[in-house]
Amino acid sequence: MKKTDLIRLICYLIFVGLALIYPIRLIMSFEYPGVQPGVYRFKAGAYDPYDPLRGRYIRLSLLPERLSIPDDVKISPGFKGDMLAVLTTGEDGFAAITELLPAGAVPPGGRDVIRVSKVYVRGTWKQGRLQRPYHYRFQLPFNRFYLNEELAPKAENLLRGIKFPSNRVAALVKVYANGNFMLEDLLVDGIPIRQYLKNQ
Repeated sequence: MKKTDLIRLICYLIFVGLALIYPIRLIMSFEYPGVQPGVYRFKAGAYDPYDPLRGRYIRLSLLPERLSIPDDVKISPGFKGDMLAVLTTGEDGFAAITELLPAGAVPPGGRDVIRVSKVYVRGTWKQGRLQRPYHYRFQLPFNRFYLNEELAPKAENLLRGIKFPSNRVAALVKVYANGNFMLEDLLVDGIPIRQYLKNQ
């Protein structure tokens, strides 16, 4: 092998190694997190659209999607971009959001947060203008659950018969200390949906 070819091969291997570092680190952070993730159940409804590039998936409608703003908080209505949602578990066992923070804020110690998008401050129209009480409207980041071509239509038929919102359907989500998340499963009556459909 020529010396120039050897140098090219070494450079190629170095670049390939560098390109693999990020995905490997990302996978390792999910599989072996330094701090165990929080597990939350979000109330969910669903329908089954079709993506020509990605195939069939369950499009999720998730709660919560709004948060009241106390009257003493100084804020103006309108689009606010992305923000951090501080999570907790409500008395009903489902996920709840206690507050929204600016995207660059440091989360309260030990609390799980996720980045929510399309945040708007809305109010009530009275006498031709927007008035208090204000509330946030936002979109949770995990709204697609992929299933194979056979199961997706069956899942849609099943979920169409369950009125939304319902305590029967929940998106099971792991939230990691660094703000990453993983939509682990879709539960129906506490059973993973694939298993639920198999049992029918």
